[in-house]
Amino acid sequence: MSKQELGAVVFAGVGVMLLTFPGNAWATKKEEEQTRKLMEIKDSRIKFMNEYLSGIKVRGKHCWPN
Repeated sequence: MSKQELGAVVFAGVGVMLLTFPGNAWATKKEEEQTRKLMEIKDSRIKFMNEYLSGIKVRGKHCWPN
């Protein structure tokens, strides 16, 4: 490959990268938002299950004889 051909290929590659940056930035932002929402849902489920299991433990301690 000659220097002129390589220059054109590099220019085209850099051009494609520059054209895809905005789309990648937008997709990354949306992914972060969705991940944050998912973590909030998981956190609320974990809190609920911890409270539920704690209630079972308390009830078990009071209901079963020693």
